[in-house]
Amino acid sequence: MVRIAAVMGVFVAVLILDPVGAWSSESFDYGAKEMNAAIEGTWELTLDGETTRFEISQAAKVARAESGGLVKAAVACNKRTLVRSAGACAGGDTTMPLDIRVTNGLLKMRSGKFFVSGLQFKEGALEIAMGSFTLTATVSPKGKVSKLVPPAWAEGKPAKLVRLVFD
Repeated sequence: MVRIAAVMGVFVAVLILDPVGAWSSESFDYGAKEMNAAIEGTWELTLDGETTRFEISQAAKVARAESGGLVKAAVACNKRTLVRSAGACAGGDTTMPLDIRVTNGLLKMRSGKFFVSGLQFKEGALEIAMGSFTLTATVSPKGKVSKLVPPAWAEGKPAKLVRLVFD
C-alpha cells in the first residue's frame, strides 16, 4: 500500500510539474547552442547600396514581461523562449530574443528575435526591428540566408544579408 501511494505521488508530481512532458515522447533536437551557432555573430546588411554591419547575440532577458498564471506559459502555449537562464520546456516552437548592436552604418536596429518552428531545426526566421519597420530573413542552421524580405521602405531595392565569418 505504501509503494502504491509513493508511485502515485511521483506520478502526480510529474504531471503537475511537467504536464505535457509526462505524455509526450517527442523532444526538440536543438536548443540554445544550435540556435546561437546559426545566428550569433557579425552580419552585414546591404540595402540599395548602403551597408550596415551589426552584431547579433542572444538576449539576456525577454524584452517584454509576460503574464503569469497557474500553468507555465510555455506549456500553456506549446512554445518556449530561450533566454540565457531559461531551461527547456515542451512545445513545438522556439523563440530566441536577440540583442542587435550596430557597429558600422546608418541604419537603426535595436532588437530582434529568431524563431524556429517544430521539433527539428531545419531553418529559422530572423526578424530585426528597424524603427517602425521589420527586416525578415530565413536562416539555415549554418547561418546562411536563403530568403530576405527587406523592410517596406526598401521594397524593390537591391538587398543582401550575410553573416561574416572570421577565422
